[in-house]
Amino acid sequence: MVFVRHGGPPLFLGGFMPGQPPAPYAQIKTHLEDLNFEVREWDLSKQTEPPEIDPPPVKTIYVVLRPTPQPMNPTMQQQQTPFGEQQKKAILDAVGRSGRALFVAGWYPGQFGMPAPYEYGDYLRDTWGIEVDSGVLLLRAVAVGPGEFRFGRQPIVMRDNQYGDHAIVQRLGVLRTAFPLVSPLSLAADPPEGVDLVELARCDRREGLWGIKSIQAYQDQIRNESVVKAPGDLEGPFTTAAAASTDDAKIVVIGARDFCTDELAFAREMAVTSQGFVLRSRNPGNLTLLVNSLHWLNDNTEIMNLGQPIDTARLEIAEGPELTFIGVLVKYLWPLAVAICGGAVWYVRRR
Repeated sequence: MVFVRHGGPPLFLGGFMPGQPPAPYAQIKTHLEDLNFEVREWDLSKQTEPPEIDPPPVKTIYVVLRPTPQPMNPTMQQQQTPFGEQQKKAILDAVGRSGRALFVAGWYPGQFGMPAPYEYGDYLRDTWGIEVDSGVLLLRAVAVGPGEFRFGRQPIVMRDNQYGDHAIVQRLGVLRTAFPLVSPLSLAADPPEGVDLVELARCDRREGLWGIKSIQAYQDQIRNESVVKAPGDLEGPFTTAAAASTDDAKIVVIGARDFCTDELAFAREMAVTSQGFVLRSRNPGNLTLLVNSLHWLNDNTEIMNLGQPIDTARLEIAEGPELTFIGVLVKYLWPLAVAICGGAVWYVRRR
């Protein structure tokens, strides 16, 4: 496996010095190595040849991340080779030779606030029939009135995806998954000859979920109690992930930037179980999606979805007196206690 980046900090090393940000994929690398993947990193800004692996692998899978935007500091720009046709050709030639790749797309702001076009968009559209709508960012909000909405926590993170019956996503319907900074995908009705195109995930059309073309239209409203949709914004449904294959090549495209970083894939939260309080994975579906995609690209579908996802603790109560007591507590005792407390407050205030 080769994670491909252009510029930015290392993916697997960081956080050792004060003020140094942690490595975004360090835990991911360790987890994949535990699954017998050999993991490498390729910085296109420093070399245009893939890293050498000894002994040569039977198969190479490329995880293609979006190039890091050029820094605004002119002195920094001189230290980083700009992403151009030479770098693009290098990775696409490598992908063409291997025939296996996972493209991590998603919304990325450009230098002047406008969405940055997707660098590999032409290749995905012309070769595979998948177009990344990089100028659109999905937002979710809560309706507070006719045509009025209010943003809650993490309005740019999609958690209500629906999944198809492809082997990659068969289990994701019961696992929480977080898709941040999503740019939707458009799948060709008539794919290129020989290409089998499959939708993996989508966000169905619903109130409070739409695709925006200009984030500035909402920055101007952010101080208001509610926001209204800007003219020209898109309604769902939106495709958020897809897979495509030919006789000798496979790709997966995820329209969610940073979906498989350590920060999301290994996020923890406190939960109550029959054994007490435990820390569990907040987004177990993210790691499952990544691992399943890699197994499918590696033609190892027979070992997909083996075992339980990591840290998917849940509250399990067997039938019996405990379950009966909880039912009585929730349906009768708790509402009664609330009513008594409310009556007491009302009586005190009247006096």
